[in-house]
Amino acid sequence: MSERVKVGFGAASCAVAASLILGGVPARAADETYATVANLIDRVGRLEQRLSGPALAQMVGQSDELRSDIQSLRGDLEQLTHEIEELKQQQRAQYQDLDQRLQALAAGGSASRKAAGGGDDGSASNAGQPAVDSAAAEAAQQAYQKAFDSVKEGRYKEGIGLFKSFLSSYPTDESAPNAQYWLGECYYVTQDFNGAREAFRKLLDAYPKSPKAADALLRLGNIEYDGKKWPAASQIFNDVGKRFPGTSAAQKAQERLQQMKKEGH
Repeated sequence: MSERVKVGFGAASCAVAASLILGGVPARAADETYATVANLIDRVGRLEQRLSGPALAQMVGQSDELRSDIQSLRGDLEQLTHEIEELKQQQRAQYQDLDQRLQALAAGGSASRKAAGGGDDGSASNAGQPAVDSAAAEAAQQAYQKAFDSVKEGRYKEGIGLFKSFLSSYPTDESAPNAQYWLGECYYVTQDFNGAREAFRKLLDAYPKSPKAADALLRLGNIEYDGKKWPAASQIFNDVGKRFPGTSAAQKAQERLQQMKKEGH
């Protein structure tokens, strides 16, 4: 028996039952009850039309489509969550690496000042030097320290301006190679990879014998790696090992090459 027949049968049964039950009640009350029954029959009919084959099929189709959209959005959300977590891990690694470099540089700078006869506060001995040279050296040291402090305190954008100013004012100072390197690091941490690339290349061109040259070349490889430029990154990492064998930068470059191999690059 079809749903339409069932509904019609149920409505007719209601009418018959009402007439049997109301046989002995006042006419007015019976009329009101019959009106109520008629209203129910009309509502059942309208409901039957809404639940007819085409309408019901459309509702089912819309439900399936909505379910599919929800599943698709859930998949997109999971992918975005995964990518955000990867970015967080990369950023943490960058900051950890930068912090290690800062600590190493601070320790090395303190040792160098002691060996040169300077104090622990970074001041150098001025014995036997003209007063003018001493004043210029002190001004350069203060300018460098101010820029370096901005990096240690995480003010990298400020550090960019301070290191650029230092290099412009004291291009021949002994701290110029380090200033050039930290300028590149400030660009790198702030995600300005074009600026970082230019700064590190300038270090390699202007100060090829600097102790920071190996780290600068390694950073260039990391920039290409972060940009998913695998052939360029691989070539630079190999160059680090060839040009600076036995250094920590060469070891890190080899680790990156092994990581790229595992990743299928």
